[in-house]
Amino acid sequence: MSNEYLITENEREKNEAKEEFYDELSEQTLLGTLLNCPELLDVYGTSLQKSDFNSEASRLIYEFIDVYRGYYGNDFTDLKVRRVFRKLCQENASYGVISKEEDFYECALMPLMDLGLKDGEKDNRFYRTVKGLSTLRKLKDLGFPIDKFVNKGDVSKLSSEEILTKLSENLDKLRENNGENTGCIISENLVTCLKDLLISPEKGLVTPFNFINENLNGFTKNSLTMIGGLSNTGKSRLMIYILLYLILRNKVKVCLLSNEMTQAEFSHIIITTILNMPLFQAMHGKLIKVEQSTVTKAEFTDKNGRILKKGEEETKEAFVYRVLEESPLFSDVMDILVCFEENFGECFHFVNISEDYSPERIKAVIKAMKQKGCTVFAYDTLKAYKSSEWQELTQSATVFSELIKGDRDGIIGITSFQLTDHSQLYSPEDLSSMNIATAKHIMHVADSMIMFLRIKKEECRNFTIDNNKKFSDGKNYLAAKIIKNRNGNGKDKLYALSADYGCNLWQEEGELTPVKR
Repeated sequence: MSNEYLITENEREKNEAKEEFYDELSEQTLLGTLLNCPELLDVYGTSLQKSDFNSEASRLIYEFIDVYRGYYGNDFTDLKVRRVFRKLCQENASYGVISKEEDFYECALMPLMDLGLKDGEKDNRFYRTVKGLSTLRKLKDLGFPIDKFVNKGDVSKLSSEEILTKLSENLDKLRENNGENTGCIISENLVTCLKDLLISPEKGLVTPFNFINENLNGFTKNSLTMIGGLSNTGKSRLMIYILLYLILRNKVKVCLLSNEMTQAEFSHIIITTILNMPLFQAMHGKLIKVEQSTVTKAEFTDKNGRILKKGEEETKEAFVYRVLEESPLFSDVMDILVCFEENFGECFHFVNISEDYSPERIKAVIKAMKQKGCTVFAYDTLKAYKSSEWQELTQSATVFSELIKGDRDGIIGITSFQLTDHSQLYSPEDLSSMNIATAKHIMHVADSMIMFLRIKKEECRNFTIDNNKKFSDGKNYLAAKIIKNRNGNGKDKLYALSADYGCNLWQEEGELTPVKR
């Protein structure tokens, strides 16, 4: 039985070209099984991906099932199906090619349901076939001579694991010939390891937040820390605050890769942060407070409070000199920025990757910036390159993580990521990997993960800050939660932060405890 409705002529020609690694019936039966038993998506997890389906129509159906579950769970109805289908059509015109909105449920999904198994957990043979054929296609695309280790008659019978095992056996033989499997006896070096730690304890870079320093041991070499928040809660501002603190406190060179904001936009935040940061104020001795709006609008006043403006006939140089002479605040600001440039001017590097943030570009940037002495690499914000697919985001996160962890010189990685929109409905103590937008699986490649949410004014009564510190009406409060920590400390603990967004000042207020009711 074949669902002809889902296959276009062009696609059929492509499939015939790949006929030896394609089973149309298995793909459609698996999709029908997923429609009958959507909870199987949780069982298969990351092992089953959209790209495992050879047919474009099958890939779209798989994506539809995954997206639909996020909205409506496991109950499929015509009305709900139409809503999700309409939304996906707006994002991807290909949906309109495979079906009309009014026909999608009855003509596309229902035939698949009839074809699919009713209890997929007990019978996974179609999953095994689809996954196995996908593995063969990917290996062939990578240039592996599949016919050398897989018999044609076994093509549709082997699972992905069995195929990779066969490939691994061949690679192991090659490694044995090259003497690459010797390894080391790790258990005979434990005493030496402890002695080395006694002399040089493993401590990372000191951050502006005690809860990171104490629980995560700061930012350690070859580690990746992920920081997640909702849109418009200050992820980029927090990243700038942390990076500037690392520069001032640890005297390191940092590189910020951004696909979010331009160099000018970041420069305005950096200037504001430098002017207001207590750590730098302690170095230069000028205690001032300057809002970013003052910087961007250049609204500097004279001693009488009048805003100084450029005259029509006045040159730029003359205007700057006049403001420097007549505005005490502008004079202080210039002194502070000159002080920073003289002492730390070569420490903060920026690369705008908004046009190309592919894994290849990120690799090239890190390699180039390492040659300039950068040891801390921050990525704002982690996204899938030219795709909304979670697999692409996971791949980007994995590549960034591998670059950090595999570096011989011990570089450090920090990245921000987006929480799901519905996270705003959560209480901070309930945050988990389920709140990661697009790809929950990026958590697996992180050494540590922190999420933060704003605490609304009406929610303050639901928490206490240690030492009975009171919430102030004039502050913006956020709750930070340690979601993952390979050091084992502080997992699931909550900490209160306060943020002055105008001056980009962040402060840790203490441990946050939910009030029992």
